[in-house]
Amino acid sequence: MARFFFHVAIRGERIEGEEGSECDDILGACKQAVVAVAEMAAEDLKAGTEDIEQRIVVADERGCQLLAVTVEAAIRVQRGSEEQVDEPR
Repeated sequence: MARFFFHVAIRGERIEGEEGSECDDILGACKQAVVAVAEMAAEDLKAGTEDIEQRIVVADERGCQLLAVTVEAAIRVQRGSEEQVDEPR
């Protein structure tokens, strides 16, 4: 297992995830980020403060950013289009 860190970018601010989370691999970390972004978007919609630009950036233990999950990507995955979530090059 590896430790991944989840940083939230919302309303022009970045909130660093300091604890991290153990995941089997980057795919597991991506799935965790998708669920979190979808939950954040749902809460924003309920509050009437949606921010379509919010995202979660996944980083490894060295601080290297591995991928970012946007609201749009989370919605596509939630609809069953997992192939729409691309890892960065």
